[in-house]
This record gives sequence, C-alpha cells and structure tokens, in this order.
Amino acid sequence: MTKELHIGEYIVFLRKYKNGSLAVQVTRGVNPYCSLSINTDVKMEENEFVLNHDCHNSTLKGLRNQLLNSGYFVETYKTAQYGYVESPIWRYIPNPAASY
Repeated sequence: MTKELHIGEYIVFLRKYKNGSLAVQVTRGVNPYCSLSINTDVKMEENEFVLNHDCHNSTLKGLRNQLLNSGYFVETYKTAQYGYVESPIWRYIPNPAASY
C-alpha cells in the first residue's frame, strides 16, 4: 500500500512498515522533509501511528497545523512510550468527508 496526499506545499506518503504499522513520510516538493511516524512495537488501532518526537516540536508547527486542518489526520489524545520518549498517537482518516 502506498498512498499519496497533497496537503498545501507538502506531499504525504503513506506506507506500511514491515511489522504492518503505518509509515508516514513527508516531502516538500521533491525534497524529503520529515518522517512523521516512527516504527515501534506499540499496539495501536487501524490507521494509527506514533508521531515522531522530532516532528512535534515548534519548528514543525506549520506542518502539524496543515495536516490536522486537512481532515486526513486527527489527534487521538493517546500517547506511546518508547525508550525514554513519550509521543502522541495520531490517526489517519482515509476519507475525511465520510467521517462527518
């Protein structure tokens, strides 16, 4: 599975890690921008992913806001602990128009 979303100036690629978890990569034009997800053994619901702790700092606030405002991504208000880090879990909404 590879899905491509165009959100503002960003292109978001959705794939699966080898363990089946959702992998979310972001480019800005043709240039890699960030890995929005991290691969963990944390058990999650369908279409959920652990937000990369490097992607929720203040330098990526604009990207974060665009993704959440697009309707394709929502905060679950759950977190995942991995190593010494605790990060939010987000959910990808495949068809945001049908969710409302």
